[in-house]
Amino acid sequence: MDICPKPLRWKAIYERLLSACEGNAIASRPPVPLILSGWSYTNDAEKAERWKATKAWAEQNALSELITVPPEDWYSVEKPSSYPIGPLGRPTYLPWRFEPAPKPSADDVKAAFVRLIDKWAKIAGALSEYTRPSRITGRKRRRLLVTRLPSAPPPPWGDWGKLGGGDPRRRFTELRQAVNAAVAPLEIDHIDFEIEHIHEVGGCHCHGNCETARPSD
Repeated sequence: MDICPKPLRWKAIYERLLSACEGNAIASRPPVPLILSGWSYTNDAEKAERWKATKAWAEQNALSELITVPPEDWYSVEKPSSYPIGPLGRPTYLPWRFEPAPKPSADDVKAAFVRLIDKWAKIAGALSEYTRPSRITGRKRRRLLVTRLPSAPPPPWGDWGKLGGGDPRRRFTELRQAVNAAVAPLEIDHIDFEIEHIHEVGGCHCHGNCETARPSD
């Protein structure tokens, strides 16, 4: 489903519309695009609504030819998000949720983790070649640990322990959304990455983890 233009394209369209306002003495201004922090802190429904308002404004002012979007510049998703968005593109608690979510049972966590392992190749795509889910942990079982090979290249969002802005940030958000779809009704708030290493003990190889990193600003 097409939601809105990607940030750079949306910015360019907005600038063209502003120029048209000045050249045609249009008193009103086009809706401000949801880019930069506006992109990070809004869900898909809000982005779609702002783009709809932009299209309506352009049509009302006979400027529809300035808002064409090439196919490669669309931000598209299979299931648009509608929950409130917080830091790092994570969902915040819904306004009416006054009680914290109950801690899932050990059986629920185990079943969710099995589903995650089975679907990891589809969820992570190319990342699955050098990453694998390690465990679901945390006090509320809302944290996913993922191990990665020491030789793993940088992830699409730029760094294993830090998030970039714009499109790179969205790639991490899409990964987290895919994880939550697989483990539902469990919800994962944090995804942390550990380096997986192999060392020898008494001639036997054993696996271990070290250097946990969490993508952050």
